[in-house]
Amino acid sequence: MKSYNKKMSLWISTLTFTGAYMNSMALMKYSIPVSHVTGNWNLSVQGLANFNLYNVLSLFDVILSFFFGTVISGIVFSNKKFIFNKISENYLKGLGIALFITTMALSEENSFMYIVAIITGMQNGMFITYRNVTCRTTHLTGLTTELGTQIGMIVNGKADFDRIRFAVVNILMAVLGIVLSVKIYGIFGMKGFYFASFGYFFSSYICKKIRIKYFDQWRESQREV
Repeated sequence: MKSYNKKMSLWISTLTFTGAYMNSMALMKYSIPVSHVTGNWNLSVQGLANFNLYNVLSLFDVILSFFFGTVISGIVFSNKKFIFNKISENYLKGLGIALFITTMALSEENSFMYIVAIITGMQNGMFITYRNVTCRTTHLTGLTTELGTQIGMIVNGKADFDRIRFAVVNILMAVLGIVLSVKIYGIFGMKGFYFASFGYFFSSYICKKIRIKYFDQWRESQREV
């Protein structure tokens, strides 16, 4: 179980790192976050109130793109649970391939922002659960809330220190993703999204390792019984 938890933590941390990296890259280029839907809703309504229709349309298109990505995720993971199987591996691999190809072809176009928003929406809607917590890996609201509530529970002696450790590690991974995105953007510009595509390839590889070691063996043992 300890080995399983380590691999799960590494897998989720990789996705958190990738999500933060992508959002930071988009923010530096377009001054619009691709995964922070609440902020985009606020800004779009403010723009509407100020009759700034150009900003409203740009923000709303990002929201719709992210939403479209979550719809795709809902189709793939219709049982509302992430299952470690070949479909999940190929899903993550597909995100990496899509990001790699569009970075090569469209990274200097404004339309690339909407593609990145779709991909982050597809990532965020994957129904990942760990330690009975739903993990949204493209923003830090859930992790910050989880960390705060668990620290608060220390007062009553009910804190889960494994959850605290998990939240801290993932927040630090997101921070690392942001820091690296700043450095890489300064050197490679939008071609830095190539590095994010490798994050999806690596997460697909970890997903495969988890499936083979922990789930395929369990299914095989069940058939033998």
